[in-house]
Amino acid sequence: MQQPQATNNYQTTRLRSDFTWQLPWDVELQSDINTLIYKGYSERSINQTAIRWNASLHKYFQLSHGTLSVGFKVYDILHQANSLQTSIDQFSRIENYTNVMPRYALLSLVYMTNWSSKKRSKE
Repeated sequence: MQQPQATNNYQTTRLRSDFTWQLPWDVELQSDINTLIYKGYSERSINQTAIRWNASLHKYFQLSHGTLSVGFKVYDILHQANSLQTSIDQFSRIENYTNVMPRYALLSLVYMTNWSSKKRSKE
């Protein structure tokens, strides 16, 4: 029997936007924004909007045998990341809300080489 205070009138809405800008001096700016909107859950602390914004800068250097990329990326700039899992069956509804890894940054160094064989270039 379903409990009278429990309701199935809830929704989770996910909105996503991302873009890449080519800046002068072979610099690339990337950003992505993910918005999660929770409504109708029985636990009021879950009914919220969480915005996760990540952004990165990459500088590219053309070398004789490849490309070197130096990047800096910041995850969860607004510090609002969360994790919500809901499972429902005919007898129960379980809402599991946990914290996730907080905001952090990553510095990367990537070297991309051109592995095409010399035989192909001679043909």
